Amino acid sequence: MLVLDDKGQAAMTVGPYVPLETPTASVLANRALEASREAEETGVAPETLWVVRGDTLVCGMDASADASGAVTLVRDLANTVGIAVACEEGVAQGLLAGTLAYDEVFLVSDEHGIVCASDATGPRGTKLADGYARLLAAQKKKR
Repeated sequence: MLVLDDKGQAAMTVGPYVPLETPTASVLANRALEASREAEETGVAPETLWVVRGDTLVCGMDASADASGAVTLVRDLANTVGIAVACEEGVAQGLLAGTLAYDEVFLVSDEHGIVCASDATGPRGTKLADGYARLLAAQKKKR
């Protein structure tokens, strides 16, 4: 991940890719919480928890916060297929506390793409994950 601040200073993290082994809703929520702590230093959370409520995708971040590349792409994908997107702080905390209503859960990650929760998967997250994977595959073919 590469982050540039308003002064033009860059922070970069690299490492070997390690796939997520157990992507349950609570594991993904904890990853999103860790990413929000990282955002306090970098300005952008590299992973964000999303839920589906009815016909709406809810992105677990403040609407005024800077979005990661993956979040921007998911918003664009949702817009393209006509799915409404809302932003709401506290999604990960609410899920972990058991106070959040949702139909599906997925993580949007600059490293992993879209990861549907193994215990809360559904058609919206799956459709977005498939679309995201097709975009990456098409990009690789162009290289």
